[in-house]
Amino acid sequence: MANLKDKSLAFDRSEVLTQEEGAKELEEIFSDLLPWAVESKDDAALLRENTIQNRDEIKRFLDSIYLFHIGEISVSVDAQDVADLIYKRHQAAVVAAYQAGHTLTTIISGSGGGTIDIFLGVSGEGGVKEVFEKQLQGVYSGKGIESHGKRIIDRLQEKTHGGILTGIPIQKIDGEKQTFDLSSVIRSMNGQKFLLTIVSRPVAGQEAAQQLRELMELKGQCHALANRTIGVNENAGINRSYAVQETEGESRAKGFALLYSYTKSSNHTETDTEGRSESIGRSLSVEQQNPLVMELENIADNLITRLRNGLNIGLWESFITYATTSPTTSQILSGTLAGELIKADPEALPMRNIAGELSEEVPLFIPRKRDGKSLITGNKLLSFVSSDEAALLMAPPLSSVPGYDIRVKPALSLTDTTDRLGHSIGRISEHGKVVKCSAFRISKEDVRKHIFVSGLTGSGKTTTVKHILNCLDTHFLVIESAKREYRRLLAEEKYDENLRVYTVGDSNISPIRHNPFMVLHGVSLITHIDNLKSIFYASFSLYGPMPHILEKCIYNIYQARGWNLTTGKHQRVTIETFEDCKNHRFIYPTIRDLINEVNRYVKKELKYDRELKDNIRSAIVVRLESLSVGAKGFLFNTYDAIDIEDFLNRSVVLELESLSDDDDKAFFVGLMLSLVSEYRQSEARQSVLETRDDLQHVLVIEEAHRLLKNVQTERTNEMLGNPKGKAVESFCNLIAEMRSYSQGVIVAEQIPTKIAPDVIKNTNTKIIHRLVSLDDQIAVGTGLGLDEHECRYLNQLSAGTALAHKEGMSKPVEISVFNNLTNYAIGDIRIERLGRELNPDLPSELALHESGLLESKHLQAIALRLVNSFFMSDTELNDLLPDAITTIRKAKQLTYVSDKTIEQALREWFCRILFSATLGFVDEKTIDQEVLEIVDGLWQDRESFDRGRFMYEFGKWLGDYSYDSIRDHIKKNILNDARFERGLKKKDMRKTIDKVLLVDDLEVKQEIMTAVRMRVM
Repeated sequence: MANLKDKSLAFDRSEVLTQEEGAKELEEIFSDLLPWAVESKDDAALLRENTIQNRDEIKRFLDSIYLFHIGEISVSVDAQDVADLIYKRHQAAVVAAYQAGHTLTTIISGSGGGTIDIFLGVSGEGGVKEVFEKQLQGVYSGKGIESHGKRIIDRLQEKTHGGILTGIPIQKIDGEKQTFDLSSVIRSMNGQKFLLTIVSRPVAGQEAAQQLRELMELKGQCHALANRTIGVNENAGINRSYAVQETEGESRAKGFALLYSYTKSSNHTETDTEGRSESIGRSLSVEQQNPLVMELENIADNLITRLRNGLNIGLWESFITYATTSPTTSQILSGTLAGELIKADPEALPMRNIAGELSEEVPLFIPRKRDGKSLITGNKLLSFVSSDEAALLMAPPLSSVPGYDIRVKPALSLTDTTDRLGHSIGRISEHGKVVKCSAFRISKEDVRKHIFVSGLTGSGKTTTVKHILNCLDTHFLVIESAKREYRRLLAEEKYDENLRVYTVGDSNISPIRHNPFMVLHGVSLITHIDNLKSIFYASFSLYGPMPHILEKCIYNIYQARGWNLTTGKHQRVTIETFEDCKNHRFIYPTIRDLINEVNRYVKKELKYDRELKDNIRSAIVVRLESLSVGAKGFLFNTYDAIDIEDFLNRSVVLELESLSDDDDKAFFVGLMLSLVSEYRQSEARQSVLETRDDLQHVLVIEEAHRLLKNVQTERTNEMLGNPKGKAVESFCNLIAEMRSYSQGVIVAEQIPTKIAPDVIKNTNTKIIHRLVSLDDQIAVGTGLGLDEHECRYLNQLSAGTALAHKEGMSKPVEISVFNNLTNYAIGDIRIERLGRELNPDLPSELALHESGLLESKHLQAIALRLVNSFFMSDTELNDLLPDAITTIRKAKQLTYVSDKTIEQALREWFCRILFSATLGFVDEKTIDQEVLEIVDGLWQDRESFDRGRFMYEFGKWLGDYSYDSIRDHIKKNILNDARFERGLKKKDMRKTIDKVLLVDDLEVKQEIMTAVRMRVM
């Protein structure tokens, strides 16, 4: 081998960093990206250095927050994901607040009483409160958010332990949405005193952009440190020359991919020229990857992504601070919060809880502001979040908790189809929150097409009806089955002198009287009888042959009073006005007449066995007797009648509370309903007016189910009838037909399922207040345009709110009804005073009714003797009365009845006999006001009233009747009434004559004796 002639060695390193330099740079990156990771201070020191340590400053911060209490959130019925819906709504509020530069706060406060208070807060400059309130109203529908004026600082009393949590809520893991729900936190703190505050301050876009640039630089540094390459090259060579050339080579390579490689090669060359070459070369390349720095690079990259998102939708610096009364509750609160924040996301940064003791000087840990420092390093207790992360962090609880409710509500209309017509009765509201400047109106046309109002007791249905009545410039008749609410309208100035209130069934205050058998002028008798049958059938339980027996007896008592069932008119008297009805009131039968006829008909004409007849008779009579005694007898068993024309030309309230039996209430309601219907039909037939489409009057029926029960209207058995069902159906038809007579009807019902479905169907406008029963909700909900699930919203309505639907609407609107009427109680004293003004003779009428003299056959006979004696003799009425009263007292034990009452009874019977066609005076003769005044004058001024004048005026009214003609009529009636038979002895004849006279006037007796002899001989 030749000697070594030349040898060279080279060693090269590129981009080599010392360990000390790398460690220093790594520490700087840690400090910039994760300042808390290199923090060695304890919690107390961190809190002391990074939070406000002055009570006044803390108080100023808390007092600067305008609070809005949130008690409920409304979500749509068709919402698939309630949590996502709430999150998106709050995200909209957060983005809007960021654009306005407002600081947002979510506060949850527990008082230890089981319920919690949730507040959404805002602070900033200018009209921040008004702006944020409008933003919340735009984002959250409903009434659950209200302005709150109390201070948060007052809720920090007794709080001794607190802390701050840092962390960022995770939005998605593997594409699946995540939630941050405060509900679990609240439930874990049930019954505890605590305060949880989440604050987000907006970060200016310029600051965010600067931080983004810094993060990008940090990412570049991390990338440079994450991958290192170390290389070493060594070469050695010897060159010789020979004449002969020979080459020999060898190569070896060892190494690990990416990290390490080693190469060795040698060449030997010999030539014929004696030249020889030999070389040795080595190279070493090592690539180092730092996992820690690579992780920091990933963290920087994630932060950059979040910052970019924040630049688009808003960036915030946030913190979560809390205060409790003990270390245990502090651990519970922070632990449950951590459970919501910590998710199984490998890219998430760890959550931190820095806890400490509170003091009077520091009642709550509030991180200091950064004052222009880096977002990441400015304050280690702050976290920067984008608007969508802030919305997730600060959104209200996603499920109901004590004091806060999530309510499922349907999508309703917010527009009144007839907004410019009619009178406003309330404001349209969106799930309880009133829409300003809105109005829901009711027009007269709406009322003419009928209105149905429903709702539980106290829900506001009566207030709604009263407001409708108050808005309309139309008279009304209210039939109030329960309570005494409508009398409060007397407190309104417009009703002070124009409203009449009658206490039906309470005779001591302001009673009313009406004969059910009175037939209005222009109304067919058969029509009235059919309505009467419907009233009886709908009010009382009648079975078997009872309905048919009752019908037959009604026909009989009208025939007995001179009515022609075929023509529907009276055979002797012409009725053309209500005055005629009143003056000829004795041609109408009464309840007592019907009772007597039932007794007679069943006993005399029915061909049943005795026991069955007694059972049938008793069943019918017992029901009728209840209408003829006591206060109900005073009401129904009378010849008096309601002047329905006068009623419909003024505003009237009929209170039925004193009628405790529902059957009696139903009877009266049916009576009034048929009375109004008959009058409207008669008026329509007789009217010469061309326009009948304007609303003339409003009838209000409260608790209509007492008459219009929800019963089967069809037969359930071919062998059995269904009188009650048919009666209810007929009244439903009456209500439906009233529209064509310009009569509006408002039906108010507490329980819709109790009322006949046709009533609900035949009402054009429906106003439904709160209902709790599902069957009630469905019964009216379908008429509102709601499906079965949406109907449940009726259970959520508060007092004074309702769902309203009328013509032209696809969905109902929610309305808040005005409650601006003067609503103070009106006592019975005032009603009684008003009643006495209308009827000053009420006490004497009550005494007369209670005496029972008007039903006495004996008194009727004595009254007839009084009439005979007055017309046949020259004795004055004032001289005849004492004998009549004495005779009555001898015949009956009337210890508690005064002479005045007996005299009043005699006067009533005197008029009945005189004007009931018994004497033949009223055949085809109208009893006008003039003749009534004559009779009244005779009784009222007996001492001074000239008997001769009475006879003259009475004969003048009769026309061609002279005094002798009047006496002839009296004698004729005496002969017809008394039993004078052939062969009657003179002695017995005198006794019979004595029984028809009160006076012992021989001349009169002789005159009658002569007439008797001429007849019987």
